[in-house]
Amino acid sequence: MLAELVAKAAREASKRGLKSLPREALDGFRAILAGLDVAIEIPEPNGLELAAELWIRGHRDIMDNMSYAHALKTQAYLMTLDKTFKRFLSEKGYPLDIVITHRELENIAKAS
Repeated sequence: MLAELVAKAAREASKRGLKSLPREALDGFRAILAGLDVAIEIPEPNGLELAAELWIRGHRDIMDNMSYAHALKTQAYLMTLDKTFKRFLSEKGYPLDIVITHRELENIAKAS
């Protein structure tokens, strides 16, 4: 999902008229690559199968599909603001209890 993070950061920088990524974004990428507070996860075959199923059923963002499938298979949270993706999952009958927003994550962290 690192490629998607880079693309989103670049898109936001472009929208704001920046000529490069902000220092905070670069520091975040360095931390991810260094493995600081990040566990690198390798997708499981059944997760890839679910990602393909989501594609076949109509959701054409493979990164979303892979993220959701991996979160579901590993019982982790998927943080997203993508209401279209959440609606797609709901309409197709997929569980939504793992799909959260950043605000919900903050509340979960505070409760821990």
